[in-house]
Amino acid sequence: MKLIDALLGEHAMLYALFDSVESLAAQATTMHQIQGLASLLNTQVSTHSKLEEELLDPALEPHMGVDGPLAMMNAEHRDIRRAFKQTERARDVKGSIDCLHTALNLVRDHFKKEEVVLFNITRQILSDEEQIALGKIWAKARGVEIS
Repeated sequence: MKLIDALLGEHAMLYALFDSVESLAAQATTMHQIQGLASLLNTQVSTHSKLEEELLDPALEPHMGVDGPLAMMNAEHRDIRRAFKQTERARDVKGSIDCLHTALNLVRDHFKKEEVVLFNITRQILSDEEQIALGKIWAKARGVEIS
């Protein structure tokens, strides 16, 4: 499996999780409930982002440099983590829900940029063999066996 295919699969799973969390947040009545949802999402998105930064970035840096698209994507990863953390600082349920929606909007926009721009660049720059080798590393990191 190629790394990009694995990351796209994670995006699909996370999109479904985002929708579920939004539905739950609409029914939430306490700050604790919203903060718990935000914490869950932050953990899942941060784990995904970390794998991108550890696997994809080093493979692309020799071709693209550390500035430009990679720097922008990593800055967005930090912005997303901060946005999820903002739910902890909100003063009421509505404010917490607003912070959660802001974080979700940021991550959805970020995923679209990856899907439309970065992943297509990756397909052009890295050979199939390189992408498959990275996919195997991803699988090992995720505890998945692939052949």
